[in-house]
Amino acid sequence: MTSVVVAVLSVGASRPVLETVDGELSTFQRMVGGYVESLRLNRAGLALWFDEDGLRHGWAMNWLASAFAQRRIVGTALIVRSDANGNLVDVTSATLDVEGWCGQ
Repeated sequence: MTSVVVAVLSVGASRPVLETVDGELSTFQRMVGGYVESLRLNRAGLALWFDEDGLRHGWAMNWLASAFAQRRIVGTALIVRSDANGNLVDVTSATLDVEGWCGQ
């Protein structure tokens, strides 16, 4: 699989940080600390990915991710973007800025 740029929303962060990753599911699972749950953000093909068992794991509240999701999110979360065919494509600071979010 090719690399893809995602926006990382770490616990305690005030803004997303763009990071290039290899695009493998195992990488995303490692980044969020468990099995990936996806929440569609309905903005330019964006979705928020986070640990589906984060509460059980005892992860800390992620206020930034919770603001994006408009629901409680714990632990590290990722903003990913897909095209019309469902393929992952790069998240850019321009994409985040268009949505009123601060990229890197």
